[in-house]
Amino acid sequence: YLQDGCEALFNNVLPLLDASTRMLSGLKRRQRTQGSDMESVSDMFNFMLSDSLSKLYLTYCTNYVYQIRKLEELSKDNSQFSRSLAILEMERALEGQDVSSFLSVPISYITYLPKYLQVLTENIPPQTVSIETKAADAAKMVGRWCDEAAQTVNRTEQLVRTEHQLEF
Repeated sequence: YLQDGCEALFNNVLPLLDASTRMLSGLKRRQRTQGSDMESVSDMFNFMLSDSLSKLYLTYCTNYVYQIRKLEELSKDNSQFSRSLAILEMERALEGQDVSSFLSVPISYITYLPKYLQVLTENIPPQTVSIETKAADAAKMVGRWCDEAAQTVNRTEQLVRTEHQLEF
């Protein structure tokens, strides 16, 4: 039961971590080669917001509502899970966050990415603004898809609960 709970909570974290690590490595590589004169990094964001990353975020956001409910359920109903969770929350990798906050980090990234890219457009030469704008638009679209997916899951769960209550 404990292993199933952990699988439900963390099954989408590693693919997002891998994609983010590759993105950060690319940004660091570009900074080494171009120094502080980097005109644009939005081409990298455009690449990362391609189908593969968009699907990762969409899946993550779709499952997030379920993950939080599962976390609450396991914490309430399973003392062994609660003890394991307390130990996990002391790990350095969580940076002092509780698991619920840790699970929300990817959602905050996709929420703030359009704003970050907008700030980039204010500080670059005019000839690269169109690339920056495309990246910001792509980030907004992925964020909107994620929000819609989470709302759909939430509504579906509400319908299932209502149906279950009506059966009784």
